[in-house]
Amino acid sequence: MYLKKIKIGNVELDNNLILAPMAGVTNLPFRIICEKFEPGMVCTEMVSSKAIFYNDQKTRRLLNTEGEKRPISFQIFGSDEETMGYTAKYMSKIADIIDINMGCPAPKVVKNGDGSKLLLDLEKAKRIMKVVVENSSVPVTVKIRKGWDKENIVAVQVAKIAEEVGISAITIHGRTRSEFYTGKADWDIIKEVKDSVKIPVIGNGDIVDEETAYQMFEKTGVDGIMIGRGSFGNPWIFREIKEYLESKGYEVVNFGTDSKERCNYPVYGEAVANAVVSGEVDCGVLICGTGVGISLAANKVNGIRACVCSEPYSALLSRQHNNTNMLAFGARVVGIELAKMIVDAWLSGEYEGGRHQVRIDMLKEIEEKQKNK
Repeated sequence: MYLKKIKIGNVELDNNLILAPMAGVTNLPFRIICEKFEPGMVCTEMVSSKAIFYNDQKTRRLLNTEGEKRPISFQIFGSDEETMGYTAKYMSKIADIIDINMGCPAPKVVKNGDGSKLLLDLEKAKRIMKVVVENSSVPVTVKIRKGWDKENIVAVQVAKIAEEVGISAITIHGRTRSEFYTGKADWDIIKEVKDSVKIPVIGNGDIVDEETAYQMFEKTGVDGIMIGRGSFGNPWIFREIKEYLESKGYEVVNFGTDSKERCNYPVYGEAVANAVVSGEVDCGVLICGTGVGISLAANKVNGIRACVCSEPYSALLSRQHNNTNMLAFGARVVGIELAKMIVDAWLSGEYEGGRHQVRIDMLKEIEEKQKNK
């Protein structure tokens, strides 16, 4: 039986399925949506220890957990012992678990010696883990990669060091930093890590459905799994927006996609746009990862004025001033409740005409010029 409770330090999770920390993705609305599907734990976006140390208010807003279920793991990153120690003390007041990021491959992170760059300096990695454990009153975990590159495969070494300094659990992603997210995750190294330590080991990489989850448990023997990019797509948002609009009395025509698989968004952006300009539907709502790509596709169709909105005010003004006939937003950017507010504001807006019509006419003139080229 692979699905089970798991204990990390003194924190017991109801199950061993964990939502991965993902910068720009696992914000408060996204975590709340995922919590409806009952993971054992969710993780925040990674938070800079220096930003916490210097009291950056924008960063501190990332720590908002209002309305969330517990437990929650707060992920921090940094390579300076003083700021990491300070952040550990600060986070202990609000976190159930503190996770150290030693796996992020992003250039802007590694250029400062943070994230996966620590895999090239195991002495520093040890000091960072030790200072966080010593300054934290809650369990501390660490998330790593297989290594920096194929010449520097250090996952087993790091796992043993982590256990030695008091880390309560380790998550390993089966790729090196140089691989980023390309190729296939190496689950053999995850098994090696699991076999090398006694603390809980959580496997991560290429878990996209129930079958791959089962295979991860079966092949590696891990204590839990962490799901990252496999949670992208948010199929619930399509369903809930559709149901929400229908509850408001609108007739909804669904142009797809109805799958979790990656797709070519221009196909769907163009399909909805054609339906709008032909009069088949009165207006269109587009959803992709960010809303940007699918709106670009729609705006290639003459007569379409599609806008991307991540909050209600812009959506309302786009109707009042720009007479937009299509709205787009990102499933990885806004949560379901905010999405409803955006759609509500957009549909309630009435075009004001007047001075705005002059500009709309100018947009039409640009379209005509392009046709005649």
